[in-house]
Amino acid sequence: MERIATVICGTTIGAWAFSAAGAVIRYDVPVYAIMAGVPAKQIGWMCLWGEKHDDNTLSFEFCHRKYVTG
Repeated sequence: MERIATVICGTTIGAWAFSAAGAVIRYDVPVYAIMAGVPAKQIGWMCLWGEKHDDNTLSFEFCHRKYVTG
């Protein structure tokens, strides 16, 4: 069985955003956000290289970058 996310029409997915299998995306997703659940909620942030971050500092060790949201 395939696991895919469902995205409601008119929803914007930000660049490099990640979605868990089976998530239902009902609202716009910010850049670099990680979304999971039904309905999907943001559970963290992911850098371009795949390093997960749970808070809003958005400073990543692996790629030595800092991201700004908003």
